[in-house]
Amino acid sequence: MNQKGSLHQLMTRLIWPIAAVLLLLLINAVVNPGFYHLSVTDGQLRGPLVLTLQLSVYIMLPALGMCLVIATRGVDLSVGTAAAIGAAATAWACTSYAGGAAVAVAVPAVIGAGLLCGLFNGVMISKFGIQPIVATLAFMVAGRGIARLIMGNTTQLQFEHATFDWLGNGTLLGLPVIVWVSAAVAVGVIVLVRVSALGMLIEATGDNPQSARLAGVPVARVLLLVYALAGVLSAVAGLLWASNYHLSHAVNTGKYWELDAIMAVVIGGTMLTGGRFTLLGTVIGAVLIQLLTQMLQAIGVDSDVTPLYKGLIVLAICLVQAPALRQALADYLQRRRELTA
Repeated sequence: MNQKGSLHQLMTRLIWPIAAVLLLLLINAVVNPGFYHLSVTDGQLRGPLVLTLQLSVYIMLPALGMCLVIATRGVDLSVGTAAAIGAAATAWACTSYAGGAAVAVAVPAVIGAGLLCGLFNGVMISKFGIQPIVATLAFMVAGRGIARLIMGNTTQLQFEHATFDWLGNGTLLGLPVIVWVSAAVAVGVIVLVRVSALGMLIEATGDNPQSARLAGVPVARVLLLVYALAGVLSAVAGLLWASNYHLSHAVNTGKYWELDAIMAVVIGGTMLTGGRFTLLGTVIGAVLIQLLTQMLQAIGVDSDVTPLYKGLIVLAICLVQAPALRQALADYLQRRRELTA
């Protein structure tokens, strides 16, 4: 497919997520009159919109990894657990070391832990043929225990560290540092996937794994790589979460992130059947999920009931995107035109 055709296809997949974000921005402005209010305190922009960007980070990073996994016809139910392990590694390093030593230990530990999480899933799936939903579900449960062990067999571990406090709560050019870091990571992932041949290999694997193998695509290595990336991205999200809240919690860190990540991917225009995917759409989907959450909070919906409304609204958005529904609507309109002609 030529570049013009690819761009047209991308815009077609993005039009509904963008429209939904614009609609939610409008609704949020109605239900929360101060939604667009911005103020500057100590050189930092503050307001609900800035909070939206900041909280979207915890959906976006795991969702980027989930997008690549889903593109290969898989799913990773353990991204929240990988985030918990990343947060645990951060807390452990900050309580075991001081100053720059903590940073020097924490960053490689978090990346390494995320890599091991992803590789475990990848090996189970690509080498032993275990279904992705089964392999990642098993790690989703077992990994919480690993996070607890990293923290010294305790459920919660608090810490204080100037560098990580700046990372989680500091400001750079008026915006939270966490937003700049996540944006840099997102751009890096998009460039890695789209500039190199990796994107084509992922799409080939997702379109038809058997044909991809016959064509010489190293399917097993592709699967290992996408699950490894998902693990690293989720662990980095856990590090940012721990830096923001100055603690790690083996149970609550990353709780339900896998569900929000899947929703962000689907809303962004990536099909669950694998193949073609859009990382930019996933980023938009993550922002949409956070806008939806803030809207429900603004109208007083109880947090325990929020998942119901989120599920219904996301289902409606997915139905609008469904090719079968659009084709049925087109056929109906065509029949109406023929009858009235």
